[in-house]
Amino acid sequence: MRTRITQLSAYFKFCRAYNLLAFPVTEHGYWLHLAFLVGSFSSYNSVINYLTCLKQVNLYLGADVKFSASPEVNFPIKQASKRVLAKLPARKLPITVDIFLAIFKCLDFRLPLHVSMWAVFLVAFFSLLRKSNLVPTTLADVASNSATHLRICDVSFHQDHCVLHVYKTKTIQFRQRAPQIVLPFIFHSVLCPVSALKHHLANFTQNNRAPEFTIHTPVGFKPVTGHHFTKFLNSCILYSSHWVGLHTILSTWFQKKRCY
Repeated sequence: MRTRITQLSAYFKFCRAYNLLAFPVTEHGYWLHLAFLVGSFSSYNSVINYLTCLKQVNLYLGADVKFSASPEVNFPIKQASKRVLAKLPARKLPITVDIFLAIFKCLDFRLPLHVSMWAVFLVAFFSLLRKSNLVPTTLADVASNSATHLRICDVSFHQDHCVLHVYKTKTIQFRQRAPQIVLPFIFHSVLCPVSALKHHLANFTQNNRAPEFTIHTPVGFKPVTGHHFTKFLNSCILYSSHWVGLHTILSTWFQKKRCY
């Protein structure tokens, strides 16, 4: 009720300011009020709420407000209002080589966790795969037949590259095709995904059906999950926060909308 009173009070002030008849509302006054609201608010929904209140009160008083529902006028004017009040999407910054180098400086490669996560990050960057295609979403997915994460047997190494064999993704659910993603060997670079993978795999030996990214812990081998991936990435970004905009990077932005 308080909201309706506020909306009507604003309408009365508008009518007094522009010397307009408040009730019954005229077609001219209705569209003038819409233009006034568009210039006063930053939200299209707020404009519609104020117009709805005005329309309902006029209907209660028996006024004819059919013009407000006329598609020839109503639709284009409201679409124009929506466009004027449209908000640009909050775009996130892409992850870049500079950001990777900042993260690299934060890592201690004597720790198996850091070695494994660095390998995950580089593979994610160069393969453009979704997070779910790299690591299990949860520990329960490790033994699930429906999981889409990489396994050791899905990676083959060659002289100057390695190949990721992807059998199931969000967009390939019935093995219609099996993309092979080539990761380049970048000589003398800390950003080489092949070297990072080899360094990671040298820390443990397991069966070929095990997840590709597994951490060697004092209590045994533990797979990297989607939660670990996101949490560790965010921690690295916060630790390297002297880079402008690093806090706007999230794990999903490794994937550049390319569908496999």
